[in-house]
Amino acid sequence: MYNKLGKWFVRLVLLLLISFCTCKKKDVNQIPTCSIVYPLDGIDIPKCELVKVSCLSNDPEGEIVEVKILVDNIDLHIETNKPNSFDWFWDSNNYTLGKHEIKAIVKDVGGAMASDVINVNLVENSPPQADFTSSLTSVTIYEPIQFTDLSLNNPINWLWEFGDGFTSSEKNPTHDYMNFGEFTITLTVSNACGSDVKSLTNYIIVERIMNIPCPGIPTVMDADGNVYNTVRIGNFCWMAKNLNVGVRINGDEDQMDNNIIEKYCYDNNNGNCNAYGGLYQWDEMMQYAPSDDGEIGTTQGICPDGWHIPTKFEWSILNQYLGENAGGKLKETGTTHWLFPNQGATNESGFSALPGGKRNIENAFESIGEQGCFYSSEEYSPTYIDYYYLHFLSNSLDEGSYRREFGRSVRCVKFIGPDKRNINN
Repeated sequence: MYNKLGKWFVRLVLLLLISFCTCKKKDVNQIPTCSIVYPLDGIDIPKCELVKVSCLSNDPEGEIVEVKILVDNIDLHIETNKPNSFDWFWDSNNYTLGKHEIKAIVKDVGGAMASDVINVNLVENSPPQADFTSSLTSVTIYEPIQFTDLSLNNPINWLWEFGDGFTSSEKNPTHDYMNFGEFTITLTVSNACGSDVKSLTNYIIVERIMNIPCPGIPTVMDADGNVYNTVRIGNFCWMAKNLNVGVRINGDEDQMDNNIIEKYCYDNNNGNCNAYGGLYQWDEMMQYAPSDDGEIGTTQGICPDGWHIPTKFEWSILNQYLGENAGGKLKETGTTHWLFPNQGATNESGFSALPGGKRNIENAFESIGEQGCFYSSEEYSPTYIDYYYLHFLSNSLDEGSYRREFGRSVRCVKFIGPDKRNINN
C-alpha cells in the first residue's frame, strides 16, 4: 500500500514540475528581429538625395509596436503605424560627405528590443545640366515627336514646355502639334542639389507638308489600268488628277447599277474625259453604297483598291489644312484649262484641281473651265449630296449641296497619318 502511494506521489510531483516549467517557458518574451534591407551596408550615395531606408522586423510571439531610426546616433524618426515593414526617407542634404551610420531599433509589445546597423558613404553630387534631343524637328500637325532627355548628373524631376501651351513631367515624352508655326522647347530638370534649364528657340517647325508624292505610293492605278500621280497633303494622300474610269454613256442617260462603271464625258466628248476626267452621278460614284458620314472614309466606290471616296470631313480637313486661299492652293495654274483670270491659283498643294464642269439635272453639260465640282460621300438629304467646288473667279474651296443625279468630278483619297480627329488650323 505504501509503495503504491509513493509511486503516485512521485508521479504527481513530476507532473507539477513539468507543468511549472512549461508555464515558465511560455512567460519568457522572445527577442524580435530587425533588418535594414535598404540601403545596403557600405553603399555610396550621392549627396543631396532623399535616401529611402527600408526596415523589416518580426516578433515570433507578439507584435512589433515601434521602430526607431537613428542617423549618427540621433533620433530622426519613430514609426508606430504598421512598423513591421515600412519605408522612410532620409534627407542627406544637410550632412557632410563621408561615412554615416543608420540604425534601426525595434520594440515589441512586451518591451523586448532588437536592432540593426549599417553604414553609408555620402559622395559628391552636383545639380543637373539640362540637355535634350528629339526624333524630328520638322513635322506637320499631329505628327508625333519623341523627346529624349540627355541631362547630366542624374535629374529626378523634368518639366517640358513645348511652346504651344502644353507641358509634360515625363522623362522622355511624346508630343504632337495642332497648329502650324515655329515652337520653342524648354526643359527644366532638377535633383536634390539644384536645377537647370535649357531652351531652344524655334526648335520645332510645324509646316504644311504638301506638293510631294505620297511616301511609298507615288502613283496609283484604277480598274481600267489608268495611272495617276499622287500628292501628299498633310496626313492624307490624294490623287493628283481627276478620276477617269469606266465606260462612257451619253449625258441624256442615267448611270445604272449594272456591275459596269459608267461615266459621262463633257459634251459626250472622250477627249474631255482624257483632259478633265469623267463625271459621275453620286450613286454610281459610291457603287450604290449608303452615305458615309464618318470622319475617315470607308467607302471605296469607284476608287482603286485601298482608296476611298472623300468624306465631307476629309474635304473640310483639306480646306482647314491649307488655310487662307485654300482654293488657289488647289487649282492648277494658268489658263490652259481654267478660264481667265483663274483667281489666286498657285497650286502650292500639288493637287492640280481641274475645272471639269458638271452634268446637270436637265442632262446638259455646263461650267467646264469655270468650276471644278467634287462630291463627298455624305448625303445632305435623301435628294441632295454635300460637295465641294472651286471657281475661276474665286480663291476659296467652297461647300454646297446638289442633287445626286448631277454628274460631278471625283478625287480619291487615302489616309496615311496618325489617327487624329478635329484637326484645326
